[in-house]
Amino acid sequence: MGALMAKNKLLWPSFRTPGDLAEIERVPLSARGLPGSTYELVTRAAELWPDRTALSVLPNAESFHTPFVRTFAELAGDVHRAAAVLAELGVRRGEAVAVISVNCAEMLPLLLAAEAVGIYAPINPGLTSEHATELVRLSGAGVLVASGPELKPRVWAHARAIATNTGARTLLALRPTAASEQPPALEPLDGIQVAYLEDRAAQAEHAGLPTAPPSASDIASYLHTGGTTGTPKLAARTQANEVANAWMIDASEILDRDSVIFAALPLFHTNALLVTVLAPLLKG
Repeated sequence: MGALMAKNKLLWPSFRTPGDLAEIERVPLSARGLPGSTYELVTRAAELWPDRTALSVLPNAESFHTPFVRTFAELAGDVHRAAAVLAELGVRRGEAVAVISVNCAEMLPLLLAAEAVGIYAPINPGLTSEHATELVRLSGAGVLVASGPELKPRVWAHARAIATNTGARTLLALRPTAASEQPPALEPLDGIQVAYLEDRAAQAEHAGLPTAPPSASDIASYLHTGGTTGTPKLAARTQANEVANAWMIDASEILDRDSVIFAALPLFHTNALLVTVLAPLLKG
């Protein structure tokens, strides 16, 4: 019990006043027992709080009283299925998975899976075709995932053109949250595999990660700049960087285990990823 309390104190030091900061900085971050990757955040949460609610996704404004809910254990299974799909499609460590989509339930396990087996490279779906195409090309992504024709027809048409122009080998479509109807058939593209992520994930294994887990120094994501002062550029972030950012949010004691964070920002945005996804995964 004493060892557990000491470990917990190292991970969660007192941070109530500005004076606590000097004490916190006396202990190296490497000695605090932080998870080594965002994938470890997922598996740790599933082990510690398997039956606790991890996320509630509103299908639309009218269905706020019937959200799509996943526990931490279910989320881990979803991440493993998405990771298996990406690995089957040839994604390896160091290769980006470009994602151009509005928010939906499938996107969250997808981004965590992309960081687990490769690199998550989200693209603002509101960018011009020219800028989005260049960012996908710079990322080197061979797999592109986008809002499907039901979710956002304009983005799907946009993504089809980008996949063709960047030489992507696969284009996957995302569906609306909690969609139950039969989806429309996806028109083929020459030389590009086109499919629904949902269909591929339903056939995938979910017992664990299909590849070796990422290390702290591996690149987790390429997040592009906003383009307000010039052409958008890619910024690389390591696994350790993202975990440390999530920890700093949680260490401030703004959040506790029963806090519920409303995610209003798009998941291609760094704030949405760190504050509304990774920080809750670490705190439970």
